Amino acid sequence: RLARKSALSYKVKDNQLVIVEDFSFDAPKTKDFNKMLSALNLSGKKVLLLTHGKQEIVFKSGRNIKKVNILEADKASTYDILNNQALVVQKSAVDAINKTFGNGEVVS
Repeated sequence: RLARKSALSYKVKDNQLVIVEDFSFDAPKTKDFNKMLSALNLSGKKVLLLTHGKQEIVFKSGRNIKKVNILEADKASTYDILNNQALVVQKSAVDAINKTFGNGEVVS
């Protein structure tokens, strides 16, 4: 638990953590997911997206993109967090992260 909390702190310190508004797509489209990555200047980077709960359309939209991993926030391991160049977290997933990894000091 402490290791995951430290990993999140490391991402914050190195400006590798991005919190985004919750989003979904009308249908699973890789093109839409790529547009979102481009808007965040993350195209071509190894990215981990943490969602709140299972979001099938978001998962299907990003699963074919190289260097992109999508996980439910409470299932991310320390390795998952550190093994990516950027960590993108949906706003609703922040509460899940705080419950799972700590007491709310890391991400607010």
